[in-house]
Amino acid sequence: MYVKIIVIFLIFVFSNYLKSQNELLKVKIDVKLSESNILNTKSVGEDEILSGVFYGQTESMDDKNFTDANLECDFIGRSYKGRGFSCGFAVIEDLKGFCYIKNNNDEDILIVEWNCNTTAGINGDAYCVGKLNVIQGFGVFAGVNGFGEINMPIAKTINSNMSSPLNINLDIKYPMSLNK
Repeated sequence: MYVKIIVIFLIFVFSNYLKSQNELLKVKIDVKLSESNILNTKSVGEDEILSGVFYGQTESMDDKNFTDANLECDFIGRSYKGRGFSCGFAVIEDLKGFCYIKNNNDEDILIVEWNCNTTAGINGDAYCVGKLNVIQGFGVFAGVNGFGEINMPIAKTINSNMSSPLNINLDIKYPMSLNK
């Protein structure tokens, strides 16, 4: 009888341990954009091909590994005339790229790929909203996997719209062997 109770107890404890190890950690990252971003445009008919790099400094209350890290995002995309919306914008951007989140030690690096499309923000302003996936990590990010969302100003206004934040919401999982 006691053996059954002990076995049931151990199964319960072990299953709760495994469940907690498999749960994704939700991390909200706020990025203060730099003023030295690069935007290249090339006209192709009525459309424009956009490419460039934007930089920023990260802040996160959820995970110390994302506090005061450097963000660098290379992107390419297309800007074209869309239909008018209630918020007034008629230029649409479809962007994709890679972001590198690098801590100051140059060893802890997380690489994500992302894509976004123009949509109306909370205040009726145009924002680029999309999805991202974790590609690879190094240092404390080695073996990390996950996905998330990106919300950023449209590329054509990124240097003139410094008050608009860039936000990343991640659902990530660290390997069990790493202690954050």
